[in-house]
Amino acid sequence: MEPNVSVDRDEIADLLEALEGADLADIADAILEAGYRKPRTIASVGELDALPEGAVILSEQGGVWERQEDDSTELLFWVEATQGQGSPQFSDGIALPATVIHRPKA
Repeated sequence: MEPNVSVDRDEIADLLEALEGADLADIADAILEAGYRKPRTIASVGELDALPEGAVILSEQGGVWERQEDDSTELLFWVEATQGQGSPQFSDGIALPATVIHRPKA
């Protein structure tokens, strides 16, 4: 089990204990307000292209990629975010499915 999983589980358990007797909708709202979200999975190039600039994904093969834009060509592409290695890739060069690990606020 990953180290953060037990911490998250304990925090959710504490939250549920504090909400004992609340209805399910109130419990769900409290969990979402606490910041817990299911990671979004990207399964197609179209979904990948719809992500905003600055989004970061974890590809199926374990690469971490950040979506960036080239101002001179107006093309959006992905730059490997781990140690600045690798070359930029267009969306169709990213191994899918991928998990969104950061989505910039609008």
